[in-house]
Amino acid sequence: MMVAPESPVRSTCPCCGVGRQMDLHVRDDLICRVEATFDSVPKCASEFVHRAATRLTMSGKSVASCLILALLCLWTLPLQAQEGSVEGDRAALMALYEATDGDNWRDNTNWRSEKPLGEWFGVATDDRHRVTRLYLSHNRLSGTLPRALGNLTNLRWLDLHINQLSGAIPDAFGNLSNLRLLDLHQNRLSGAIPDTLGSLASLEALILHQNRLSGAIPNTLGNLASLQSLGLNQNRLSGSIPDSLGNLVNLEYLDLFENRLSGNIPKSLGNLVNLQVLNFTDNRLSGAIPDTLGKLTNLTYLSLSANLIEGDIPQTLGSLENLDVLELRGNQLTGAIPESLGNLTLLRWLNLSRNHLEGTIPASLASLARLENLYLAGNALCGAIPVGLNRVAAHDLPPDGLGACRAAASMADRAALKALYEATDGDDWANSENWGSDAPLGDWYGVTTDVDGRVTELRLQGNYLNGEIPGEVASLERLRVLVLKKNQLRGTIPDSVGGLANLLWLDLSTNDLEGPVPNSLANLRKLVALFLFDTRLCGMAPERMPGVAAALVDLALPECPSP
Repeated sequence: MMVAPESPVRSTCPCCGVGRQMDLHVRDDLICRVEATFDSVPKCASEFVHRAATRLTMSGKSVASCLILALLCLWTLPLQAQEGSVEGDRAALMALYEATDGDNWRDNTNWRSEKPLGEWFGVATDDRHRVTRLYLSHNRLSGTLPRALGNLTNLRWLDLHINQLSGAIPDAFGNLSNLRLLDLHQNRLSGAIPDTLGSLASLEALILHQNRLSGAIPNTLGNLASLQSLGLNQNRLSGSIPDSLGNLVNLEYLDLFENRLSGNIPKSLGNLVNLQVLNFTDNRLSGAIPDTLGKLTNLTYLSLSANLIEGDIPQTLGSLENLDVLELRGNQLTGAIPESLGNLTLLRWLNLSRNHLEGTIPASLASLARLENLYLAGNALCGAIPVGLNRVAAHDLPPDGLGACRAAASMADRAALKALYEATDGDDWANSENWGSDAPLGDWYGVTTDVDGRVTELRLQGNYLNGEIPGEVASLERLRVLVLKKNQLRGTIPDSVGGLANLLWLDLSTNDLEGPVPNSLANLRKLVALFLFDTRLCGMAPERMPGVAAALVDLALPECPSP
């Protein structure tokens, strides 16, 4: 049997570039042995030198085939050693060094040396010499994060904040199953947050703020059951806040400040009973503040400022007994300041400025003994300033007090119109422009107001109103003209309509109204026009309306049947 001569072949480790000499021997027993002798112990495979040979059964194959197999073996072993070993950890660290200009780091002591990894600057290892911590903040790392860092499977702490890192966060970080802290804040990272981070079951802190991250917040982050801190602020994130974040029941810190997030605040966030800080400032969030936030009784800081949030301030926020800061400025909030905010006995900072709040300042706020900052400007507040609030160290209360509460009456007008909208299927009206919005009432379709913003005319004829006239219309105390003819109104005329003392013109004709006309209409002493024809109303005699001009009254109603 032919025996091949020794065929020395030189190769280079694909991980670290260390050269090696491979001697190939073919023997009579058809066994090929590869012996690898390294020029120096390679940093990616320190144990490899203890494996002197790999046996390959040739089964009659040529020396050339054996050579190929030997080369494959030689090149594959260090790659196989990368995951789950000291060799793999060393290779991953070297990949980081090369990818982030390690020669120019502020401190690179012992990096690229043969010393134990635990002696490399910023590296901590366990008793098996596996890397458990990597702390290289403020160290002038410049470049991209290599996928190889995902091979540090014993890593519990990865902190690279305040460097010049760029590019994407590698998907391979999802392999760091023991990771408890991932802090990459204040870099130049871009792209999406990888969905794979949602598999880091041990993660307690995910700090990615002050980067250039974009796209949506992954739903998978709701799987991080151990998470206590989530900082994604000051990025370029868009889309809605995932409802799944309500699963993070151990969360204590949630900061999404200064992104491009939109949509409603999820009600599920009321499940975060351990939350202490919630900051959604400077986004594009809309809708109402969920009542469920009132369940977050450990909250000390709540800021929803500079968004598009509308509706009332929930009374439930008065249950946040540990709250220190409440920031709701720069939204589209309406209604009154809740009296319940006077229950926030630990509150030091309250900012409700630049909204559309109306009514008086609750007297209960004067009982907040620890209040140091109070900002309410840019609203339509009125009435007396509660005694004691002027003692607050920093405030924007006008020195001459607030104006008379005409705005409070305007708020009642707004509520009355909203009641009409809801009672008559307003979403299906022919024209409902601005109804239900925060626009001035005079901009609502069919509404006319006076200089005080009070409703004086309401003309919604032929507008597909479908339902009953609500009694709340009686709150329109300056109303002079009410025209609701040619709709599908049904039921009776509310008795409260007789309280519209300034009403001059009332036209409810051509509707499905029925029953007796309320006797209270006789109280409308200023009324000069009344139209109730083409309905099923009954019982009103013209002589009972002495103030109505004869030419402008058209009742012609039958008598009501006897009870």
